[in-house]
Amino acid sequence: MVGFKIVEHLHAYMQYSNGNYETFEGIVLVLRQQPQHGHAPGDLIEIDGHKFELDYFTSFPGYHVSIANKGVLREGVYARVLVHGRLLLKVEYR
Repeated sequence: MVGFKIVEHLHAYMQYSNGNYETFEGIVLVLRQQPQHGHAPGDLIEIDGHKFELDYFTSFPGYHVSIANKGVLREGVYARVLVHGRLLLKVEYR
């Protein structure tokens, strides 16, 4: 299992390093919030017409910090995200 997780993280790093990602930029809309202690689906946000789920309780690589756990992708924040598949490889915000 540990080896599989290392491969996942390495794959995400290689996608970022090789520029194999899409960029989305705009105001964050929060469609759903995950409670701080889980037991529900992750935050569902929308940026530039694209939806992303942030589940704090996953071990996938990429950004996945929910609002309840001090995540930065909150309602009204202007954000730029670099995405490969469903992974948020980089998050910039103001």
